[in-house]
Order: sequence, then structure tokens, then C-alpha cells
Amino acid sequence: MGITNGGFETGDLTGWGDISYTDGFDGPPIAETDVTTGAADTGTYGLRHYVEIGGGSDDAYAISTQDIDTSFNTISFRYKINATSTGNGNIWAYLTIFDNVPNTAYLDLLYIEGLTVGSWQTVSFTKADLLAIMPSGFHFNAITTLTLFTGMWQI
Repeated sequence: MGITNGGFETGDLTGWGDISYTDGFDGPPIAETDVTTGAADTGTYGLRHYVEIGGGSDDAYAISTQDIDTSFNTISFRYKINATSTGNGNIWAYLTIFDNVPNTAYLDLLYIEGLTVGSWQTVSFTKADLLAIMPSGFHFNAITTLTLFTGMWQI
């Protein structure tokens, strides 16, 4: 079964959890997750994470999660970074997989910091690749959570 609505062609976040967090001390930070035609690579729709901070000690995170059936053989996705940072801001994005047991173990599959505008990239992992690099204590349970996390913070 794998990932539900992985291409977002339903035009919405069907199958995905959406979490936005902002903490603004010096301005109104913004964190948005939506599905839009402007974020599409192929097909009609794509997922867009948008974060903006106002300055000072602000931070904002846009998070999309999905519990996935771990009978998959390969996880593959395409992404495009369209981000800029001014001042002391730090921008980052990562893809993490959690095993959903007490004392949850996790593995960062992709971590990018200091993002800039880029072209479409493809990332692909086989289940065998993931098993070979899993941290001690990680288990592929019947349901495992896949998390796409985009954030920005300023010191």
C-alpha cells in the first residue's frame, strides 16, 4: 500500500496530517501547509510548505505526517527548494521516519540546511537501504510514521 495520496493529486491533504507551529517574539511568523498547482512537478498538484519569520527570536515550522504501511519496497519522492534567508535566519528541511513504539526511534532520511533556490531533485530509498542504516532499537512496525518537516528560525 505505501503512501496515501503521495502525489497530492486529490488536490488536498487527504491521508496526511498537518501541523503548523509559530513562535513570534518580534513579528508575526507564518507557517502554512497546503496543496497547490504552483507546487506541482508532474501532475496537477503538489505539497507546499511555507514558513516566514518576522525577525528577532522567531521560529516557524510546517509539518506533514502520514502513517505508512511498511510493506513498501521503495520510498521515492521529488522535491524542490525555493527558499531564501536574510539576516541571521536559518532554514532547513528534512524527511524523517519514526517507528511508533514507546521510546520512539527515528531516522532522518534527508536533512538539508541553509536552503537556496534549486531545481527538482529525486530522492529514493529501498527498504533494504533503510534497514542497513537503522539506529539501534528501530523497528519497522506494521505502521510507521513518515514526517516531512520544514522550518525557519532566527536567533
